[in-house]
Amino acid sequence: MLVEKENALFNENPLFPFRIALQGVGDKKLFSLPHWHEYMELIYVVKESILVSINGEKYTLQEGDIAFLGGHTVHSTDKKEELDSVAFVLYFDSSLISMANANVLETKYIKSFLGTFGSKYNYKIIRNEKKKVDLSSVLAGMYHEYMAGKSAYDLFIKGYIYQMIALLIREKCVAVMPENYKQEHVRQVEKSLKYIEENYSRDITLQRLAEECNVSYHYFSKIFKQVTGKNYKEYIDYVRVTEAEKLMLTNRYSVSEVSYKVGISDQSCFYRLYKRVRGCSPTEFKAKMKYI
Repeated sequence: MLVEKENALFNENPLFPFRIALQGVGDKKLFSLPHWHEYMELIYVVKESILVSINGEKYTLQEGDIAFLGGHTVHSTDKKEELDSVAFVLYFDSSLISMANANVLETKYIKSFLGTFGSKYNYKIIRNEKKKVDLSSVLAGMYHEYMAGKSAYDLFIKGYIYQMIALLIREKCVAVMPENYKQEHVRQVEKSLKYIEENYSRDITLQRLAEECNVSYHYFSKIFKQVTGKNYKEYIDYVRVTEAEKLMLTNRYSVSEVSYKVGISDQSCFYRLYKRVRGCSPTEFKAKMKYI
């Protein structure tokens, strides 16, 4: 049976949703079946190379390469048998760096980071052939503090996370929001994203989302595309496809049952939508996941 969801990955402190693993060392095997979770994940290749499958797409990550996965992203990891590969894996919830009382400058940087790497159902691969983005010292500091568990280790780790974000911004791996980017737009759109996540199996209109945010139809359409990079229909389709993949991973449902559960009663429409978003059919996705 393939893994549907991982829950027990955070440390014992619910106020500090964070965990580190150094996979490929000792008994920490560098292998995972397809799974998903609600928090962010960073995979940094320390040695040799690893194989990563994300939403059905396969990648080979070389030493120094980075994969950032947003929550709800279906993924698995492996390595070639003959390689002595090592990967640093960092898990944390976006709430760890969300700052309700932060100043405007800090908020701009954090929102830019979360918009690039922390969006649900999203991911990004950073090819680092020339080691332009050197996270090794920052990640080593995180690991040391996490393993030692000394007083105020959580404060040290948060400091290292901010350093990581600053490095990614400095090396243009994260596009910083322009000065005229309104935080009010982000707050308004976040309401609609929550509504979509809770009601994606229903018929959702742009008018309904605008009403949810207490703004006009045309105004909402403009700011939704500005904040998410997708129009509302593209975003809903993306959510439905990702939720469908979670159901398909369980092997408990047929494609037609999955289609119905994510709000698409016509199976042929579901096939067309899925292929448009992923570039392959739902059946092909199931076949890929079966043999990973």
